[in-house]
Amino acid sequence: MKNKIYDIPKAARYLAFRIPTIKTEILKLSAMRNFAAILQSIINYQHEILSGHKVEQLKVSIQAIGRIYVKGNTHIRYLIRNLYLRAQAFYADRCTNTEWILIQSYVPQKIKLISINLNK
Repeated sequence: MKNKIYDIPKAARYLAFRIPTIKTEILKLSAMRNFAAILQSIINYQHEILSGHKVEQLKVSIQAIGRIYVKGNTHIRYLIRNLYLRAQAFYADRCTNTEWILIQSYVPQKIKLISINLNK
């Protein structure tokens, strides 16, 4: 079976399903085909979770972004590299060392490698 490439609507539907807390916002932004804004809403959601030190709640959204990166089209991968991964660099400042280690355990290997290359 051939792997299908995700375009913005398909990626948005997947993210809305995986992150129901901000589903309405994701679908609204998807209707405008604004994937950068979808990523920003996920970043804001994750920052909110981090401020409450509810690190285990990040797992689903981090893994969803990883799947979208792997299956996304060129535009989606570009935006994830340039918006989402750069925003993740600030997460370490918002959590304890133990929380940061836990967060890193949630990050898919492909995303970790890209993040390392971005931070060189």
